[in-house]
Amino acid sequence: MLIVLFFGAFFSYQIYLFSVPPKVTILEPQKTTFRREKKFTLKGTAHKETVILVNGRQAFLDDKNMFQIDIPLTEKENKVVIVATGANGKKTTIEKIYTKTVDN
Repeated sequence: MLIVLFFGAFFSYQIYLFSVPPKVTILEPQKTTFRREKKFTLKGTAHKETVILVNGRQAFLDDKNMFQIDIPLTEKENKVVIVATGANGKKTTIEKIYTKTVDN
């Protein structure tokens, strides 16, 4: 009976994983406004086997499921679009604006 419950729970969990988009967490930067920087490093985590694209460039997951990529600050407002595609084909999209202030 215990084995049947275990397999039932296991298969239910697998169906759940197959049906949901990947979770992505942005760890850094915590600020969205920069003064003198010309670029910043975006760091985050995602589920294993997730493909991460940041403004169309691939960011690779390391062995701790963390990714990082440098983002140039070329405009006053810099839009960053993160698209995460899970092994199941489902996608999560995060859009953020990072601002570069200009000294007078």
